[in-house]
Amino acid sequence: MKLKKLFVFAIALLITGCGTTKNLKIGLEKSSLQGKIKQMKVSVYNAENLFGEIKKNGLKYMTVVKLDREGLITEEKKYRENGRLHSYKKYEFDAHGNALRITELGTTGNLRSSKIYKYNDHGNVMGENSYSVKKRFLFGKYKRHDYISKYSYIKTDRGLMVREELDPCPDGICGKTTNVYQYNHDGKLIEKKYEGNQYNDCSFFHVTVKYDDHGNIIMEKVVADDKKNQKKLNSSSAGSLNAVYKYKYDEEGNWKRRLTMKNGKPYTIIEREITYY
Repeated sequence: MKLKKLFVFAIALLITGCGTTKNLKIGLEKSSLQGKIKQMKVSVYNAENLFGEIKKNGLKYMTVVKLDREGLITEEKKYRENGRLHSYKKYEFDAHGNALRITELGTTGNLRSSKIYKYNDHGNVMGENSYSVKKRFLFGKYKRHDYISKYSYIKTDRGLMVREELDPCPDGICGKTTNVYQYNHDGKLIEKKYEGNQYNDCSFFHVTVKYDDHGNIIMEKVVADDKKNQKKLNSSSAGSLNAVYKYKYDEEGNWKRRLTMKNGKPYTIIEREITYY
């Protein structure tokens, strides 16, 4: 699985909770975007049902990404709902276009996080080391806290991640978790199984996904493997998630608007302004 086009911010934006990885598209995989994209502005809004019509209800955040002609990100900036800069990401690639490091900086240039990727001899990603700097409230004051957030060991098949073993703590006290992935004949993710441990809010659950003809997710469902774990899942941030996605497309075949419905209720509206070369 080569990490060439890192559209983590805009492709899926899925939330599954319970200590899972970034989203259902397995973190950093090739996107289904079409054409030579120069810049993409992604605005995420809250959604509400107002007298039977679903409308935007306040900006949550906005991301602006610039890309070169090879489709590699050169700059990514995230802005708060008030328009102020929240973070800035820098990307480092090797000669083959594989991501080596992603560094996130704060508004003053301070380090927020860093992710370093490891590859095997075939150019497939085999692991990820994540480091983040957070603030913890200790003795009445917020103090800097260096935190090793994740180590991932990934087994791949035909360049697709099929198994991911996560050890969130360097000393192993958090317990390991495992993600197992299944794909359709087009290489699209259709199911993800999560195996947790005694330290997690939920122990075992799986996610099923469906796509439209453009290759974008139109349905996502999260359920536990038994009643006991379903109860844990319902009390977590993921809950019994049943999400539906509706799109509007531009002339290039890229979606420019996406409505997310969670458990039958409006959740977010995402608008993308795409500038092409």
